[in-house]
Amino acid sequence: MSQFRVGSYVTHANKPEWGVGKVFCTSSPYVLVGFEHLPPPDQFKRLVPSPGMLVAAAVRANPVLDSWKLDATHDCRVAGVAVKPKRKKKGE
Repeated sequence: MSQFRVGSYVTHANKPEWGVGKVFCTSSPYVLVGFEHLPPPDQFKRLVPSPGMLVAAAVRANPVLDSWKLDATHDCRVAGVAVKPKRKKKGE
């Protein structure tokens, strides 16, 4: 099983240009990660991680990744994606 839990922030060791990713599903041997710098519909990658492929990112939140609401199948395939609306600040 993946060492990362749903909600963990990661980077891909071989693809730093993908930026920070967020784990949306884990189901042995797969992990489904959404990456902030990839364009739709390619921003979600279903991976079979090997040791060292995914590295814990040094972030605790990411507004882009945190705005994605994703439904996944039992084997970590994307079933649906929505973007959560931003909250309005008080006084707007």
